[in-house]
Amino acid sequence: VHPAFKSVVTSYSNSYCLFSSGLVHTAAPPRLITTIEVKVGEKVTFNCSLTADESRFVQWYKQSPGKVIETVASGAYSHVKLLEPFNDQRFEVNISREQMFLTITSVTKEDEAEYFCQGGGEYLQVFKAGFLLTVKDCQEQPAVYVRQSPGLAAAQLGESVNFQCLMISKNEENNITCPGNQNVHWFRSASGSSHPGVIFTPTDLNNQTTGKSCVYRLTKTSNDSSDAGIYYCAVAMCGEILFGNGTRVEIGFKLDPLVPVLGGLLVCCVTVCVFMLSCLYHRTPAELQKG
Repeated sequence: VHPAFKSVVTSYSNSYCLFSSGLVHTAAPPRLITTIEVKVGEKVTFNCSLTADESRFVQWYKQSPGKVIETVASGAYSHVKLLEPFNDQRFEVNISREQMFLTITSVTKEDEAEYFCQGGGEYLQVFKAGFLLTVKDCQEQPAVYVRQSPGLAAAQLGESVNFQCLMISKNEENNITCPGNQNVHWFRSASGSSHPGVIFTPTDLNNQTTGKSCVYRLTKTSNDSSDAGIYYCAVAMCGEILFGNGTRVEIGFKLDPLVPVLGGLLVCCVTVCVFMLSCLYHRTPAELQKG
């Protein structure tokens, strides 16, 4: 695992609250997403700390990669209810004065996702905590590794950058089963940021399910200078997260065509002025009187 991704996987550069009409930006600072790994059949509990004001309206959300965000539980004050299809015996939600818990028993591979808790008042909702749940259901460690390309990518604003994530079998004689796109995550570690940010962008799989290697591709458009940084791909396989070596993206600015023209004119003007001043300086007093 890359040193940047040990216990804490990511933090968001922006926080959002979710309503039926869409996403609404909040004033909350970035929150960390903690990785939790369990085995199939085990029990897991997510803990969310809330202030008195934040516990007025609370929700739990589930985000499976490549799928629409689902509301696990929602309610007001201490009356929080599980929603379909999570209102079965495996899911349980509890809330106290400053704590809200979501418990999943008999964990299955389908429970593998990111879970978020949200709380607040009528007009302001904030994300309080996030958890990336990985479910391990394989008996042996997969003999594979992940390689990324390119190592360095330079792009102008508005241009697209293509990333490639290659999962390769360590044993050339063995075929591997390619995890689906929902098991591939992309992260960005920006300069000046203590934690990398997750990117919820669809990944393209090379129409391949088995073989010696699996190829995943991501295309991202550089909208502003904040898109610069190091991008990592991470493949979740058998409860393990395999990280790529990273791609450094450098963002440049397009030069306006008028800039070199204006620069040339400025040089000409300065040259002419210097020449005229030089001529005046070297003229004799008699020549100046005649002039």
